Amino acid sequence: MANVDVGKLFSWLEAEADFRMDYKLLRFLNSRYRKNIVNEDLQPNDFDDVANVRLLQEKYEQKCVSLQNSFDRRIYKYKHIAGEYEKLIEYMEERIEAAK
Repeated sequence: MANVDVGKLFSWLEAEADFRMDYKLLRFLNSRYRKNIVNEDLQPNDFDDVANVRLLQEKYEQKCVSLQNSFDRRIYKYKHIAGEYEKLIEYMEERIEAAK
């Protein structure tokens, strides 16, 4: 994920009418970084990817801020996804610290 343009990725996700692709990407990243796999761990070559995952999470938080006070119900989906990315970031940071 180090070579991904997060801004373009988020604008592509934002252009979708529903949140299916958002959740598919989140599910892919969780499995890619082995978050829910018991017998595997985050690999050292994935350590640099936490910065881009953090950028993606920040994009979701910014979207929540922009939708605040607009009575747009999509804010709940954006908040949920931002929270799930926060959990992924915490997992990744824990594994990076444990590897040091």
